[in-house]
Amino acid sequence: MELMKCYLPPENCPNMKAPKLNLEIKAALSDVNIKKDLYSQSKQNQLANSLAAIGRALNWALSSNNTVPQDIIKSLSDAGRLVCDSHYKESLSRRYAALSTLNRSIKDTVKNTNIDEHLFGSALSEHIKTSKAINKTGSEIKQKIQRPQYRNLSATQTRGALNSRGAPPHVAAAVQPRPTPAPRRPPRDRRQEAPRVRRPTSNARHQTRRR
Repeated sequence: MELMKCYLPPENCPNMKAPKLNLEIKAALSDVNIKKDLYSQSKQNQLANSLAAIGRALNWALSSNNTVPQDIIKSLSDAGRLVCDSHYKESLSRRYAALSTLNRSIKDTVKNTNIDEHLFGSALSEHIKTSKAINKTGSEIKQKIQRPQYRNLSATQTRGALNSRGAPPHVAAAVQPRPTPAPRRPPRDRRQEAPRVRRPTSNARHQTRRR
């Protein structure tokens, strides 16, 4: 855009430009994420041109021999502050999009870096090396806890019961034989018993009395 060339950021303010994506992070991103980051960089560079235009207007207002109303100066200053905040939030959005694709060990190291000319700081490689060395040293000096191993008694009993040599002693003692049932009495022979005398009923007694 030709208009952007008319308001280039001043050379003594390099942080007005969009911060560059670190090569270490770029190597871990996909092609789609890299294109999205390039588009965000173009928006930030356009915001930098807007800041340059506002700064030029403020310089003219402050250095002019004519008295410029304070309201105009304040409005230009507020506009510059708003554009700076949008520029910074765009950098945070780019960092968040890149961090979401990294593994957890690297993410914890990268997210604590500061933004300068690069999105994750110019000393990112040193931070990563230091983090890896700390993790390696911590894993070496960390005490390994040995947990006691418990035997599965149910599995042991099952294997012992299926063994051809018989069940283990503690299993055999637990299994007791069933008691032998008592012999049943033989049935009585009713033919050898004396016949029972049937008692006369009330009707039979009444007929006997009449006779």
